Amino acid sequence: YYATDGDLDDVKAELADKPKPKHLDDAVGRAAQYGNVDALKLLLAAGAGFTDRGSPDEHKSCPLSRAKVGLEFIQIALAAGAKPGTCPDSQTLIYEKVRFGQGDDAEIAQIVSALRGAGWPAETKPDHAKVTPLQVAEKNKKPLTAAALR
Repeated sequence: YYATDGDLDDVKAELADKPKPKHLDDAVGRAAQYGNVDALKLLLAAGAGFTDRGSPDEHKSCPLSRAKVGLEFIQIALAAGAKPGTCPDSQTLIYEKVRFGQGDDAEIAQIVSALRGAGWPAETKPDHAKVTPLQVAEKNKKPLTAAALR
């Protein structure tokens, strides 16, 4: 809970109790809910990852897909080894960031570039979506994001 928007001293106290790896991964998901970069740094230093070890396979998800996860959070995650193979159910991550991401065109473009550099595909969309990430960027008049997708 403290990893969401709680006091970092509380996060440190919880980490001092040496939580199980699955609980650390759960806490990364909680930090992602609020885009809590400082909590993410503490969790990663304690051995957390992005594999969602605490969830059954059918419920695993990539914490980077959370709406409040911005550029800095993603950059830290990528530096810590987050990639398509370690972030479950993330094949449409770029689509989600283009369609629902917070930030201006420049920030979304940087997010797209970072994710593409880490191996996420630019053109993948959810089965229910009728448009590609590029079409979403163009429709929403985000030329920098569109350029990053090309």
